[in-house]
Amino acid sequence: MVAIFVLFPSWASAGFSVFSCMEVDGPQQTSTSQQYTAREFAAMTHPRGYWTRDMQQGCYTGVHIALYVPLGVVFLLVFCLSPPLVNFFLLWRIRDDLQYDTHTQRVYGFMYLRYKPRYFWW
Repeated sequence: MVAIFVLFPSWASAGFSVFSCMEVDGPQQTSTSQQYTAREFAAMTHPRGYWTRDMQQGCYTGVHIALYVPLGVVFLLVFCLSPPLVNFFLLWRIRDDLQYDTHTQRVYGFMYLRYKPRYFWW
């Protein structure tokens, strides 16, 4: 259980990086009088930017939307949403023993002892 809490920030970072996109510089202006509207600028560059993990791949197009975005959603659900939920249900199940049972405090204390008793699940 401790390993899950240690690895959790790395898992979250990896999961959210699937959705990380970056805009690159637009076309160079040849004269100072030529100004682009936001719509024209977006049409000249990739409309959604480029995926930061593969700058050859446009964001939310091709293999990114077909493969990586669904995998990212599943990854976030499994590795980022489930550990806090498991922690909550595990502590909720033994909530009556949290303050008084020394064995429970030794085994599960790292998950709740720093919080106020009424916010043990946080």
